[in-house]
Amino acid sequence: MIIEAFKKATLSAEFYLDAKALLREIELSKIQFNTLNLVDKFFAKYERMPSREELMLFFDELPEPERKFVPDYKAFVNEMYANDTAKGIDNKVMLAELKERVSKQRIKSKMVKIADTFDVKDATGIMKELQGLMFDNMEFIKDRKIEVDVTNLDRNIPLIKYKDTERIPTALTSLDRMLYGGVGVREFICFMAPSGRGKTTVLVNLYHGFLMQGFNVLYISLEMSVVDILRRLYRRILFKNKDFLKSDKDAEIREWLEKFFGLSKAQGRIAYFPANTFSTDQLKVELMKMEMRGDFFPHVIIIDHLDLMTSETKSIRQKESYSYWRLIVDDLREIPLTRGIPIITATQSNRDSSKKALVTDSDVGESYGKVQSSDVIISINQTPEELENKRMRLAVIKNRDYYKGAAIECFSDLDLMLVCDLLYAQQNSWL
Repeated sequence: MIIEAFKKATLSAEFYLDAKALLREIELSKIQFNTLNLVDKFFAKYERMPSREELMLFFDELPEPERKFVPDYKAFVNEMYANDTAKGIDNKVMLAELKERVSKQRIKSKMVKIADTFDVKDATGIMKELQGLMFDNMEFIKDRKIEVDVTNLDRNIPLIKYKDTERIPTALTSLDRMLYGGVGVREFICFMAPSGRGKTTVLVNLYHGFLMQGFNVLYISLEMSVVDILRRLYRRILFKNKDFLKSDKDAEIREWLEKFFGLSKAQGRIAYFPANTFSTDQLKVELMKMEMRGDFFPHVIIIDHLDLMTSETKSIRQKESYSYWRLIVDDLREIPLTRGIPIITATQSNRDSSKKALVTDSDVGESYGKVQSSDVIISINQTPEELENKRMRLAVIKNRDYYKGAAIECFSDLDLMLVCDLLYAQQNSWL
């Protein structure tokens, strides 16, 4: 539309006078912005719009630093004058389109500005402001499939088809087989284990697996610093222990990491929030900031871990209540259900479960509501003998859409931050 607006301005001085202020509010390229400045100078001097030839002469008089851009300026002007669609558009219609675009631009800028106050404003208040702005501008409301007409078969039959894209493989083959292809894009998945059983190790391995397959991952750490998580992720990618990262092998590390990210084409982010300060509303704000800026958008969210989250709507006194954690999980599940971004997290089972060979849903700490609201619950199991032999068992103790009870045995090397299939470990002579 920018090209048409520029062309319309050259055809009508009246439109130009009405539109030039609007054009300056739209995100213009450097070439477009400077061309508009030249048109302003010409109009101020001659009180009429320049012809193509007169504009071309202006470019020849540009100062030396801008001379190298002359071919780009001339290409833009040629494109502008060659455009014939502007002739058939009424001035009022074009002006209305420009005003609508500027209005959306203002809303978008305000949304980013509001989101940028994240550190100093209440997250719930930010969400209310952002949501109000979103409903003022329906362009930012995507089809979340939260309401359907059951009689609309043309829409619904393609909608109900099971698709491979609805499940994201973890790259842990045995786990993917147990989950019928991977994690569902509309699922909330929770790993459960007593303290010290490798919850973060499993989450980091999932992070690595998703990146390896080209999926963007947002990792929220509520316990460890971003550097600690980054070290664990890089150790997993490099198949190296802590001593290797202490060595003076920066060039080798860079080479391997560049190769990994070059092949995967995926992006990852790690963010730290202090324990008991991070809420679902804050997560929504972060996602909205990413969406507005367009620099990164996750296919998967990992939260390490659930027990360190808080609620903006429930008081600390309610934290011991049965419903507190269930409501937090219910709030989190809104993101997979409406955005199609699975959330994977972990929770700590009770103290007695550390003595058990198999952790079950009866061992959940804090509140059984976590189990009730989660789509998938997987327990991490490891006896002292298994730890010594580098073994770990993952057992599905809840799966909303499929059978529960499946279990797999994995190879686990905490020094390398590695959890993998036994067959893969055998092929690499780790057994």
